[in-house]
Amino acid sequence: MSVIGKRIKEARDCLGVSQMTYGELAGLTRRDANVYMNRYENGSVIPKYNLVLKLAEAAGLPEYFFYIQDDAVAESLLDAVSGRGSWTVDLSGFSPKPNECS
Repeated sequence: MSVIGKRIKEARDCLGVSQMTYGELAGLTRRDANVYMNRYENGSVIPKYNLVLKLAEAAGLPEYFFYIQDDAVAESLLDAVSGRGSWTVDLSGFSPKPNECS
């Protein structure tokens, strides 16, 4: 399963709808939704960016959610958007680079 396929499934599960319903919410016809949403989720077809935008809007998520590689970060964002928690990022190991333009 591709990262984007995994995120599509997670967004759909968060909504609590079928593949076909999620596809229809994103503007696909019933026939296309039935065929393509399964292909998107299993990674055999990668959706075009304009469809990702529609999937994001239907789920109430930012479009970049579908491209997040780190599962913990994606889960944290889902929790924050759904009201199950707050989205925090651990910056304890972060050290900013000095400004090279000065």
